[in-house]
Amino acid sequence: MKSDVYGFGVVLVQLLTGSRLTKNINDDQTVGEWAEKYLSNRFRLRGIMDSRLEGKYVTGQASEIAMLALRCLVRNPKFRPSMKEVAETLEKIKTRAFNQKHLVMVCIVYLLGLPFLIFFKTLYVHIRTFK
Repeated sequence: MKSDVYGFGVVLVQLLTGSRLTKNINDDQTVGEWAEKYLSNRFRLRGIMDSRLEGKYVTGQASEIAMLALRCLVRNPKFRPSMKEVAETLEKIKTRAFNQKHLVMVCIVYLLGLPFLIFFKTLYVHIRTFK
């Protein structure tokens, strides 16, 4: 079960970097060791993020996912989170992201006035439906 968590950590790293990773990055460095070096630092993380994203991501959320990946890649399986914890953490990140978007929308509507309220209310309904 904890090896599944490790494998999911590898998948998270692959999603962040856009690269396929093998068990060993090079002859003497495992994925976990490589990830520790790059994912634990926001500046290094930014340097290895998938270039196809073209910088269109929230740095804080990418960092949170990177920290989760690191927890999944811990060498000793008993210190890895359960898949339930992993799922709950990802859900919290998603919920915070949605709430932040909603807060931005509310601020824009307040600043721009009532005509935009109708537009943003319609947009909000479409966003909720699209999820």
